[in-house]
Amino acid sequence: MKFLKKFSALALMAVSLMLTAVPAFAAQATVTDFQGFAKALMDPSVTYIDVVQSIKFTKNTSGIPNRDLTINGHADEGVVIDSD
Repeated sequence: MKFLKKFSALALMAVSLMLTAVPAFAAQATVTDFQGFAKALMDPSVTYIDVVQSIKFTKNTSGIPNRDLTINGHADEGVVIDSD
């Protein structure tokens, strides 16, 4: 019985440590306009932006959080990301 209690306590501690080491889930954003694109850029949890319609930058965007980020612009499907 003592072995079972010790084993259970160790197993619980191991699971707790594993759960605290798992990072928060990364978010994906699908955008169709500049406002959605800018919002996704500013959200530090977003690591993938899917631009599904052509967009045009209407102003500069600064203060973007530093992170690994993938932007799929669908250029092969004719989607254009442009500026004024």
